[in-house]
Amino acid sequence: MREKDYFKETSILNATLYLINSQGLSNISMSKIAKIASVSPATIYIYFGNKEDLINSLYIKTKTKMSTSIFESLSNTDNIKDQYKQVVTKFVQFIMNYKEEFLFLEQVQNSPLLEPSTLSDSDELFSKLSNLYVDGKNQGILKDRDIRLLSLMTSSPTMEYAKLFHKGHVEGTQEEINHIVMMCWDAISKK
Repeated sequence: MREKDYFKETSILNATLYLINSQGLSNISMSKIAKIASVSPATIYIYFGNKEDLINSLYIKTKTKMSTSIFESLSNTDNIKDQYKQVVTKFVQFIMNYKEEFLFLEQVQNSPLLEPSTLSDSDELFSKLSNLYVDGKNQGILKDRDIRLLSLMTSSPTMEYAKLFHKGHVEGTQEEINHIVMMCWDAISKK
């Protein structure tokens, strides 16, 4: 069995990201990925069992990159509002700064190709945010709603804002980001 090469694996993942964003999820094939990655199609199978395995791996790798970016410098203050603002600001900055990753996640998020274990691993990567919602609800700061609804009121507006940014319809200034973060906060917090 041949030894895995980090650079080949990265090249395969990058080629997959590029092809999904440029041609769509349904139009990619292992041979197209191999050509863009400058490897043989057989080489891909050293790293990934099949196309679905490759997409699931890329999804987790991308979500890990996002999670690290969002949570690595989160202050451990007891103030729920400040923590929320930090997390959502970092999230908006990530999806604005990493357009290719954002577009990939948008396409794959609801795909039947994602395995339940992949979705579970992704949820675990963002458990700090779920815990923040639980703490906020327990402290009476956030509305007593299902965490999925609180998350929806955070993620949907921020992702729509990022789409506007990538289309050039908004500037993406810190002031705009602050406004969108506060509008999200207003949607989930008790008045």
